[in-house]
Amino acid sequence: MNIAKSRPVLVCNIGWMARYQGLERQPDSIVGGGKWVDENHHGHECCNFLTMPSGSVFGHFETIKGKVDRKVSIGKLGASDDADSIEHIDVIWVSTEPNGGGRRVIGYYLDAVVYRGRQLHKKPPTSQHKLDKVDSYMVSANTRNVRCLPIEERTLVLGRPPGWIGQANWWFPGHSEHADVPAFMTQVRALLARHCFLGTSRKGSCGANRTSDPERNAQVEAAAVAVVKEFYAAHPIRSVEKDNVGWDLNVFQKSDLDAQKAPFRRVEVKGLSGPDLTVGVTPNEYRYIRLHMDGSLPSYRIAVVTSALSAANLHLLSYDFGQKQWIDEIRNQYVQLEVDEKTAAILTLS
Repeated sequence: MNIAKSRPVLVCNIGWMARYQGLERQPDSIVGGGKWVDENHHGHECCNFLTMPSGSVFGHFETIKGKVDRKVSIGKLGASDDADSIEHIDVIWVSTEPNGGGRRVIGYYLDAVVYRGRQLHKKPPTSQHKLDKVDSYMVSANTRNVRCLPIEERTLVLGRPPGWIGQANWWFPGHSEHADVPAFMTQVRALLARHCFLGTSRKGSCGANRTSDPERNAQVEAAAVAVVKEFYAAHPIRSVEKDNVGWDLNVFQKSDLDAQKAPFRRVEVKGLSGPDLTVGVTPNEYRYIRLHMDGSLPSYRIAVVTSALSAANLHLLSYDFGQKQWIDEIRNQYVQLEVDEKTAAILTLS
């Protein structure tokens, strides 16, 4: 079993491109991203998804305003006051869609290093960097942990300030008090959860390999679990998915975990690729649902995540024993839960 903990997130705004593999002699262009790009039709982010021979990727977002090259407050990500960088950060790259589609997530670096100030390359790391005169960076990561989303997958749209990313090209969503940010971050976490199951190219390609149905099912389930873990991010979580206990996650109050007390939530997670709210449960899972309904297991919850691989939507269901009804705790409303029991049998030839 393991205790899940989400990494801190930094959101960085850059110009809009298709591939971020360079500009000079490349079939790509850059639009938006701030005053520098508007005036120069160029930006150092043009190589953000270009892999180095070492297997590293270097990412840039503009920090200069006027004549001042500003520092990033990496203390908000957990860095000490004297640190020049911080490791183990998830960086979400966003850009404004040129045709009025709003600011959208265009890619990510997982488990990245974020620097307080601009870092200079001692020499161009690739010939493309030299052609594009890209000599600095603010973020670094391993190419296995990055993905540039193809344009058709750039569907996660950010809100408008206040409370969202504003004029600065970097933003700390974990420090926002806007009511819609947690839902956005739930969708982001679902996107990141897919990464371990997608066959993204080690060359930094925007594409993904085709997957069989079992692989897709694994993607859906992993994305759904990530959504639920993000919802309970303030609590220690233990995965019991492989323990056959009748549910997937034990969620603890912080003091209860230290005292080895029972979890305050036992959550069965169901992931769906589409919007329809129909799920199957095993006989063992159904047994615990019945225990929850008769009042014997009040800590039990059913978490259903629809559209888990795209616009994830969480439903958290519990049974109101007094009203004899199911309630969606996310929406604080009663729901009608229909149960279609199936009968199975074992046949033996003799």
